[in-house]
Amino acid sequence: MTAYPNANSPVGLEIPASIAAGVTYDSGIIVSRGVAVSVWVKATQNLTLSIIQYADYAGLIPIAAATTQAITANTLTNKIVASGPIFSAFKITLANATGSVATVNNLCIVQ
Repeated sequence: MTAYPNANSPVGLEIPASIAAGVTYDSGIIVSRGVAVSVWVKATQNLTLSIIQYADYAGLIPIAAATTQAITANTLTNKIVASGPIFSAFKITLANATGSVATVNNLCIVQ
């Protein structure tokens, strides 16, 4: 099991402190251990979390459509994606469709 952020977080993985109104945070491709990924999020505004898994390390071959989860403001929410086939990488996005800046209080990725 690996949890991010930590001292060994993937190069370039930056956890946002806030997400501006109308903006989507994109984690970029995160290399995976291939069985499941769990994402925990808490923010001050409603957000939409999306997780997409890829068959390849470059993130060019999606396994299926992205899995989404509504994040309610000020509520710690968890989304677990356990794929049937083993996946090599994944990407998360957090969309802020509200008219206000969302402060991200917690974002933890566990795989």
